[in-house]
Amino acid sequence: MSSIPLGPKEITLPSQPVDLAAIEHALSKLWKQPDPQAPEHALLTRACMSNLIVFCTNQDQADLITQELDEIVLFHPSRVLLLIGDTHKSPPRIEAFVSALCHLAGNHGQVCSEHVTISATGNAVQRLPSTARSLLIGDLPTSLWWVSHEAPSLGGDLFSELEEMADQVVYSSLGWTEPARDIIATARWAVEAEATDTLIADLAWRRLKPWRSLIGQSLDPAAVPRALETITEVAIEYGQRGLPQTWLLLGWLASRLGWQPIGVAHRRGDEWRWTFQALDRTVEARTRLIPDGDPEVRSVAVSWKVEKATATMTVASHGPGKLGMCYQGVDAQPRLLVAPNQSRATLIGLRLKNRERDPIFDTALQVARHLAESSSSA
Repeated sequence: MSSIPLGPKEITLPSQPVDLAAIEHALSKLWKQPDPQAPEHALLTRACMSNLIVFCTNQDQADLITQELDEIVLFHPSRVLLLIGDTHKSPPRIEAFVSALCHLAGNHGQVCSEHVTISATGNAVQRLPSTARSLLIGDLPTSLWWVSHEAPSLGGDLFSELEEMADQVVYSSLGWTEPARDIIATARWAVEAEATDTLIADLAWRRLKPWRSLIGQSLDPAAVPRALETITEVAIEYGQRGLPQTWLLLGWLASRLGWQPIGVAHRRGDEWRWTFQALDRTVEARTRLIPDGDPEVRSVAVSWKVEKATATMTVASHGPGKLGMCYQGVDAQPRLLVAPNQSRATLIGLRLKNRERDPIFDTALQVARHLAESSSSA
């Protein structure tokens, strides 16, 4: 049941089970206007700026996504096709439901987006791509949100068929259970995707934007002269399953400063070490796992030479939505960056609204691939 709470003006749009062949007909019936005598707020207006295909592998993932869709279509009205493909369940079956996601538009009724859920089990999962293809609005851009806890390109034929329909693929590397395997596979796929003009967006990378901004400001030559040219060490702490995001952050630093990874990684317990070759020196990079808490980057410390001593700039989380920066060994002022945490739904909505290629991410991903490969060889 999809209910839009408007106090005394509440309107309910039921989630209706339908035959696969009757989905379009059922969607059309949703837009049948109420009685002409009904108040203005009861009028429904269909809004659609793109197609959004969402693929997840179980009902638990789907339940979370369903709670987020209302926020997503508020940013960017879309026809949402939520595909649930659980190959581990039997017997094979496929079923569909239609509903609408609506928002009050002043006193002039409600603006609504279409929502189709298609759930398949067993080998019926193979029917999901063809079913989704038949429901796309052909003259609109299409995005694929891959929610599975593995790299998109490891999704086999099912992913390949869904990717063919999409202009961009959105995923999150946070939570990947086999980070080295998945980063390597993603970086290889990204090269192929660029050749076909498919856009790629990693939500884990998007969450690094405040970190990259504060690190860049803190190492600016106006604040700390010659720091960038004399960096000797980078140390990053991260939460459980946050290693892909850590590699992306290292990849960003290395690619922007012209460092090249050399040799293989070294591991001791929860700590990894890599070496980069800069123009006139080597740079050591260390990462350390903090088992508790969120699976994201927690702190970044960058050290450089100051005459015969060493200075360090540290950026760390200071609670939800706050990053703090301080210096050691150099006379410079600390800073605090207020950067409210954006929900997953907000990040998806913004990505649907602002579609563009990110060449800095592309380069960082390829460096992250080298780090992952050297870790696999360790």
